[in-house]
Amino acid sequence: MLTEDEEEINLKPLYEREKWLIKKMIKQSFKKDMKAPDTKFDFYKVGKIIGKGASGKVNLGLHKLTRKVVAMKSVKIESMNKETSMNRVSNEFDILASLRHKNIV
Repeated sequence: MLTEDEEEINLKPLYEREKWLIKKMIKQSFKKDMKAPDTKFDFYKVGKIIGKGASGKVNLGLHKLTRKVVAMKSVKIESMNKETSMNRVSNEFDILASLRHKNIV
């Protein structure tokens, strides 16, 4: 059974529903763990390709809640046939994960 808020939100446009769901997920995460949830692919709308490389591509993206434009890099695991390729991508991931900058998630 849906609450009044959920019934109301189902009548709104898709963008408003997505925004409501993300906010709900954030509130639940704070109640449970007292911290923001990990960033998820569902928080973003994927746009056109802005670059391609040997192991993946970079797409323009839009954060559904904040409406900020971002670049999203995706890597094809299947194209990683050598251990050196996997190490290179793993190192890049570790470096980006250790950085604290408003433009890097």
